[in-house]
Amino acid sequence: VVDTTIPVLTLTGVNPQIIDVNTPYLELGATASDNYDLDITDNILINTLAVDLTTVGSYLVTYNVLDSSGNAAVALTRTVFVLEHGKPWAKDDVSSPFVYNSKDNLVDVLANDSFGIDGAIDKGLTMVNGTSSNASTNGGAIRVERNNTLDTMDDLIIYSAPKDFSGVDTFKYTITDATGHASTGIATITVSEQRTDVPTALKDAFPVISDTETLLNVLSNDIFGTDGAGSLSLNGASTSTAGFAISIDVGATAGALDDTVKYFPTGGFTGTDSFTYTITDANGDTATAIVTLTVRSAKPVNGKPIAVDDLITPAIVYNSIENSIAVLPNDNFGTDGASTTHSLRLLKGRRSSISANKGVIRLADDVILYSAPRDFTGEDTFQYVITDASGDASTGTVTLTVAPEVLTPGPVADFISVDKNSIDNLIDVVANDNLGATGVGRMLIMSTSHLTAPTAQGGVINLFDNGTPADATDDKILYTPATNFTGIDTFAYYLEVDGVEYTNGSVTITVNSVASVHNTPTAVDDFVTAPVAYNSKDTTIDVLANDDFGSDGAIDKGLTMVNGTSSNASANGGEIRVERNNTLNTMDDVIIYSAPKDFSGVDTFKYTITDLSGEASTATATITVSVQRTDLPIAEQDSFDVISGRETLLTVLGNDDFGTDGEGILSLNGVTTSLEGFAISIDLGATLAISDNKVSYTATGGFIGTDSFSYTITDANGDTATAIVRLRVAAPANTKPTANDDVVTVVINSVNNIFNVTLNDDYEAEGQNATHALRLRNGKSFTESTKGGKISVDDGNILYSPPTDFDGTDSFIYTITDLSGDASTATVTIKVAAAKTETTNDGQEQITKNEFLVYPNPSNGYVKTTVFSTINTTATISLFDVTGKVIYSSVEQITTGKNEVDFNVNVKAGVLFLRVLSKEVNFGTSKIVFK
Repeated sequence: VVDTTIPVLTLTGVNPQIIDVNTPYLELGATASDNYDLDITDNILINTLAVDLTTVGSYLVTYNVLDSSGNAAVALTRTVFVLEHGKPWAKDDVSSPFVYNSKDNLVDVLANDSFGIDGAIDKGLTMVNGTSSNASTNGGAIRVERNNTLDTMDDLIIYSAPKDFSGVDTFKYTITDATGHASTGIATITVSEQRTDVPTALKDAFPVISDTETLLNVLSNDIFGTDGAGSLSLNGASTSTAGFAISIDVGATAGALDDTVKYFPTGGFTGTDSFTYTITDANGDTATAIVTLTVRSAKPVNGKPIAVDDLITPAIVYNSIENSIAVLPNDNFGTDGASTTHSLRLLKGRRSSISANKGVIRLADDVILYSAPRDFTGEDTFQYVITDASGDASTGTVTLTVAPEVLTPGPVADFISVDKNSIDNLIDVVANDNLGATGVGRMLIMSTSHLTAPTAQGGVINLFDNGTPADATDDKILYTPATNFTGIDTFAYYLEVDGVEYTNGSVTITVNSVASVHNTPTAVDDFVTAPVAYNSKDTTIDVLANDDFGSDGAIDKGLTMVNGTSSNASANGGEIRVERNNTLNTMDDVIIYSAPKDFSGVDTFKYTITDLSGEASTATATITVSVQRTDLPIAEQDSFDVISGRETLLTVLGNDDFGTDGEGILSLNGVTTSLEGFAISIDLGATLAISDNKVSYTATGGFIGTDSFSYTITDANGDTATAIVRLRVAAPANTKPTANDDVVTVVINSVNNIFNVTLNDDYEAEGQNATHALRLRNGKSFTESTKGGKISVDDGNILYSPPTDFDGTDSFIYTITDLSGDASTATVTIKVAAAKTETTNDGQEQITKNEFLVYPNPSNGYVKTTVFSTINTTATISLFDVTGKVIYSSVEQITTGKNEVDFNVNVKAGVLFLRVLSKEVNFGTSKIVFK
């Protein structure tokens, strides 16, 4: 028996392997097995000498083995990165040649790089200036493709060759690890010389949904060359790299140009997949490209909707308008289903907006209509939002490409209108034709001599040389219809560009029985049927719906006020303005009307429409503004600036009105998080009044940006009103804390006196440090005072016990630290005195100790305080929580002797602290338990 089965090699340990420069190299090894020789691990040959332990870099260690029959296993390699203290290292890259004038070439610069022992930071691949896009040495466009994730490891560089450039190009990039260490690499690209006779297949990347069949237009960015299209094939493969079905889907027309690839990932697979395809031109030349697929789950998370990014193919036609884009088919509204009122919107709830490159986008039922920016070519993007029935939302991004202007020479059909029995109508048939790159062409009338010919209905056409018989590029045609003929007539012509004749151009003439009558524009009065709400703003009125601009059509910005402006006031002082929806096209213009303040009744305004010839017409719009209803609540939108990482109590009710029925409740509609996922809750305030309620909001995780949530107010009759709150979340300012000195009095031999020394301190905007907000000297939690008293930090306060039998002045120093680590120091001076009770001549008890008592404790909210004072003073009574946040405060006049102060608060169950403090005396702090 002849043994032809090759042995199997398997690496052990990690691949790639990271070691520190100038440290010993521990080879991780491999195992080898054979069908006859069994375990042949000892026979493995490893070239460990390939690793240079003294030089930072990457090295390939190869593994080979032979069995006793001489069969060689498939060699394996392990990449060994020799790094400086585990820091990242970017290795220079040399890419395979890219096609002349090609766009969006994928460069995987990270494939040979290492992020070291700490791994990559989110968005850890950038240009050297820290941005996501830049230009190469020769002006090529480069940008980072993040594949819609924060994970750096799937990032790529997208490179577009400089226009009309061939040769060597370079660019630099930077990688950054999780601790901030960075390394820079250089990528070298060769751009091939221009070839027009061979096909060009460019790499593609598509996002797809698991368990969903998708048709991939892989040919959209490919070029078959001057030989013409041949075929599209998968090189005999029927499955992708991950083992899922792929096949050619033949288009509806002959030839390969509308063929696509059908791809179907199954079994809930998510991740990346790929396959290759080949295009063949009519001469048999081929080009191959790879398709990379990002497969995402269609399964909703926690019932929330998922908007999946869309990559639109084929490219949008240059300067085209209102291309229909169906963004919803690959989205999922989750278990709650779509919202019945606003399932699809653009950003900020809009129905119309603009794209990243100023293209016009607007909603039309369940699709988005996209109009390409004027004279723009290249990549454009916009975002949209889907919302489910419970109000949860998800944002998706649409990426599309606007194709360059088609300059391929060829005639374009002409359509004109002339009068019956008219003579020598001048027709410039070349004016709308495509004349290629030169922009120069001439027309040849269809006849043997190319000079004259009859039309289909017996009309006469003659060449008009425009007074330049030697120059055929400005020639036109003179057309005379047959006597008494009316109807449709046609003729054909050749177009010649650069000596090449192109297929017949067609001219269609409508011969009218009478001369056309010019129609002037007509603006028709409007009566807005639905009443406008009292004091409402921004009501849309489509005044053009019943108007007619006549035969000339509308001039750009053809809807104005009667004084020619875009804004004015109504008869009763309401605000009116023209909304142009970011276009010059008059036909999408509307009037935005805001009711006069505190007005109800009939209001009117006038507007003017103007046609292309300058003729105008004026009409009146009549609006009814409803009577004010005072029994309904009104919730107004709010906007707040907040600091990231800090709880903020938002006074959302400050501009709202519960109406004459009175206060009911404030609610968040069952929602506990904002649009960006941060905690929101109702804070009941310090009183029983609903108007004192606020909304608690805290943005965490270092979030900076905009956020929002909605809330509902309900009056005493059950009527509701809802408003949205918009938040601008800013980073905390790095301000430094301030610790202020304290003076307190305690009794001799007393134990564990509670000092809330931070009550008069200021941590500024950043707030307290999470681990060591309050410490004693040298960062300690317990130590001794100047006179040897015992001091310790306890739950945000300081406990002090004076030395035994000590009577006099003691002191100690403490330090407060804010969130960013800035600190401030202050001194506490303690007067230690004996507690004495003397009797005056009249027999009355004289107070010689400054202190206070609190009862009942525990409390249901009612608190009575008895303050004993040796002096007349003004004291502040403060109730605060463990963070130092003041819940209640009042200023009281304290006289010598016994004083009683009581108050009632509405607070949550828990522990609070009561402190009585004047400029002269610290009466102390007492803990109160609220039930």
